[in-house]
Amino acid sequence: AGPRPPKALELLDERFEFLMEAGLLLHSVGIVVNHSKHHKHAYYIIKNSDILLGFMPMEIEIVALLALHHRKKYPNPRKGLLSRVPREFHERIVLMVAIIRVCIALDRRNTASAVESVQVLQDVETEACVLVATPGLNSEGMINDISFEMWAVRQELEFFSSVLGRDFSIVEGDRLEPGQEDLKGNSFLSS
Repeated sequence: AGPRPPKALELLDERFEFLMEAGLLLHSVGIVVNHSKHHKHAYYIIKNSDILLGFMPMEIEIVALLALHHRKKYPNPRKGLLSRVPREFHERIVLMVAIIRVCIALDRRNTASAVESVQVLQDVETEACVLVATPGLNSEGMINDISFEMWAVRQELEFFSSVLGRDFSIVEGDRLEPGQEDLKGNSFLSS
């Protein structure tokens, strides 16, 4: 048997993936009000504006919660704004927040090019996973230094691992020159 994806990922159907994408795209909208509390302002802006036409009120609440929890405090179903959402959504929201926080960390400098790709390798025996982040190229064609992004992801991995129910780590992958093959270790399989 090959590697199994974390069971938690089964919670995300197309609609929740769409909501997660909306939350990721809008997570910093609150910066126009205040940088240090932009996550709180993002929540308010998303909840109280007409920018999400076609979304149901509960979907807007979910997108706003994703923006709120993209930094600082983790969502807690027993208190805070997450407690206002029906329990059936709690696990999905926490999962989406964990994914969003890692995505944001992978683009910590907001360049959308520091990290070119991320591959997930899973140990078939322990089910531990390694994120392999491949640096992108800068405007001069040089390989990006992604040490800041790597540090930022490591800050999120404990929460990410606990939500997904398995250990995750991150390593920087080598950029392959055209014509080079991507070699994978024997004990890890790409998922």
